[in-house]
Amino acid sequence: MDLLSKPHGLYCPNWNYCPLPFFYGHTIYLYAYTLILILTLIALSLKLIIPSQFKVSLSASCLNISFFVFILLTIAQTSGQHQFLLQRMNLYAKSSAEDKRLLLFPRTYQFIKFTLNHLKNNHYQGKLITDLDASMTVEPFMLQYYLYPKIDLYKNTNQPDCLIIFDKVAPEKLVPKNFKIVGLFDEYCLIATQKRNNE
Repeated sequence: MDLLSKPHGLYCPNWNYCPLPFFYGHTIYLYAYTLILILTLIALSLKLIIPSQFKVSLSASCLNISFFVFILLTIAQTSGQHQFLLQRMNLYAKSSAEDKRLLLFPRTYQFIKFTLNHLKNNHYQGKLITDLDASMTVEPFMLQYYLYPKIDLYKNTNQPDCLIIFDKVAPEKLVPKNFKIVGLFDEYCLIATQKRNNE
């Protein structure tokens, strides 16, 4: 899923954090949660190491600091997610249905439009070849839905006259000799149709 799985700058909506910069190659959240862990361990250790007259106040101070940092991060995350949702809602409110599909799945929907533009004249019994797991992503279902009825990918035919190869390494090697490539979208996606007798 394009928008839901790929980082966009410093903010990726499926990550549970607000947009904060990286520090020495790591997100600030790594340092913050490490601090919480260390302070919590110190608080627990103080009960065993420090004399009783000091350990209660020191232990409570460590736990209070940990709790404060945790609450601060929670507020920052919630605020960041809230701002992101408001931005997306405003953007979607001004967008057409097609624009929304392009926003959510830019590469997949561009490939769908590319395919329909290259196969305008006939209807095809197609076969989808992809490494994508249909139980993990919606792209295979999108291809079936938006290419129909021009290209029927719903029927599991053994004699297709069109191949839709999507997200495969070296897709040209998967094209049989009796098929020809009619559209190369990128290095992982292409369209091939069955050759005619005179080809």
